[in-house]
Amino acid sequence: MKLKIVLLLSILINLWFATSIIRLEKFHYSTMIGMCSETRIEGNKLLREYDDLQMYNCLSQNQPRTSDLWNLAYGLRIL
Repeated sequence: MKLKIVLLLSILINLWFATSIIRLEKFHYSTMIGMCSETRIEGNKLLREYDDLQMYNCLSQNQPRTSDLWNLAYGLRIL
């Protein structure tokens, strides 16, 4: 019984880590390729169209790669 609890806890922690890696890699790649980078220049200042909350919402809604498995593979540096 104790082994089953430890195994279940290990699986849950690994799933949590995997979803966190997928989310962070999705944000990283979206930022790297320029998704959600709406900017404008006024005078000599570069102004962003988005505030931080709008940027977060934009990045969390985009899907830069075709599958979350690709995000996991790139996030773990397998590819």
